[in-house]
Amino acid sequence: MAHYTILIDYTTGGSFGSERIYEEELGIVTESLISAKENLKRIKLHYENFNDSMDFDARYELELLTDDGSRTICPFWIGYFEVLHGAKIVQEDPDMSFEL
Repeated sequence: MAHYTILIDYTTGGSFGSERIYEEELGIVTESLISAKENLKRIKLHYENFNDSMDFDARYELELLTDDGSRTICPFWIGYFEVLHGAKIVQEDPDMSFEL
């Protein structure tokens, strides 16, 4: 059975430099493509609404759908040095890869 996850493309860093992280996994896996698409929309909307917000409670909480309901996370792509560049849904299918 296929599962879906979201990869986040963002820049992080500190006072002495930055690094672009092209594919960091969100950490929420769902069997529903519909839920994954809704989570992608929520990530984009949340970033657009709260990236520069001074409302720190809203800025650091994002509710995403899971197979058994929802889960609130603290987005790692929002912060003083962070910039979100995009996100994409990736299908994880055990029949399409292997590791040794």
